[in-house]
Amino acid sequence: MLTEEQISALAPTPAALKAGQKLAQGNAWQNQGHSDRALWAEVQGSGKEPYLTRIDTESLGYKCTCPSRQFPCKHAVGLLLLRSRQGAAFPRGNEPEWVSEWIDRRRQRESKKEEPEPEATPQKAEKKAQQKATTTANRLELVLAGATDLQQWLEDLVRIGWLSLPQKPPTEFAQVAA
Repeated sequence: MLTEEQISALAPTPAALKAGQKLAQGNAWQNQGHSDRALWAEVQGSGKEPYLTRIDTESLGYKCTCPSRQFPCKHAVGLLLLRSRQGAAFPRGNEPEWVSEWIDRRRQRESKKEEPEPEATPQKAEKKAQQKATTTANRLELVLAGATDLQQWLEDLVRIGWLSLPQKPPTEFAQVAA
């Protein structure tokens, strides 16, 4: 379980923390509970239906049905604060379907990230090496062309004279910089 200091550090803004603290004091919460991997509750917001707030306690993920763009939203911050202050108010139980589906999807995404890439065949490795060599050659060609253009511009500037610089339009310098 997180401490109030840790929860405060998770809040995206001071306003979200303040709103979460206010929610943690009120009686807006209902149907709260927890399992080994999640914490959840419903909270009445400004809409007709309560917001469904859930927290992945293993990897500290948050999801709420509120329209907030903050992450975590004030409801998730409030739920964490409420849990840290009133742990007994959260009965241990089976996760509602809306919580278990979300947690299961998170676990699937996490397991896909951990799967190693399949072994490369010699053909794929050779093709990748050829693509890398082509990209490197193209970059070198562009750099050399740019260096040649810069050298020509500097030689022209020496030939014409440095005093002509203030009369040159800014677009010329932009072209050289590019």
